[in-house]
Amino acid sequence: GVVLGMVIGVPAAYAFSKTTFKGDKFLYVLLLFSRVTPGVVFIIPYFFAYQKMGLIDSKIGLGLLFFATTFGLIVWSIKPFFDDVPTSLEEAAKLDGCNILQTLVKVVLPITTPGIAAIGILAFIFSWNDFFFALILTYREATTATVGILKFIVYERADYGPIAAGSLITALPVIVLGIAIRKYLVRGLSAGATTAE
Repeated sequence: GVVLGMVIGVPAAYAFSKTTFKGDKFLYVLLLFSRVTPGVVFIIPYFFAYQKMGLIDSKIGLGLLFFATTFGLIVWSIKPFFDDVPTSLEEAAKLDGCNILQTLVKVVLPITTPGIAAIGILAFIFSWNDFFFALILTYREATTATVGILKFIVYERADYGPIAAGSLITALPVIVLGIAIRKYLVRGLSAGATTAE
């Protein structure tokens, strides 16, 4: 879901940053509402739609859900990085014969890699830690790690040892990923910061 969100969200953010089209502002604000609206508002429509399409308890359905929930975050968070790219670089790329997609890939992405990596990590963490949607829309085949920990809590008792172990195992991928690309994370989150003189 996050990979699909990044593949579609990065060009979408660039389009919102560098081009204008009819209804662009409305669509941009609509993406924000999809992110700030509580998930409980969407769960019933998602459930009925997934039931009709046969996507309940499927990995594809869960991936599409994570795409839908992180897409607005990706576009809204990456657009400011593209806004900060000097237009002179893009104009020089156009003079060299690059179209808008080539300009994005060859000029803009190398400059904004730290910011895009930071947002990708953030979107991954949101998806990895999701509990509510996964609890309602999965049963057995596509259960996520966070929902799997819940199985250690039964009516009579809670197995605190397995719960603690499961929580640690669930946290490990995020910790390892954060350590592996920490330089991108720090540069990305601090990009655009101004210094007082």
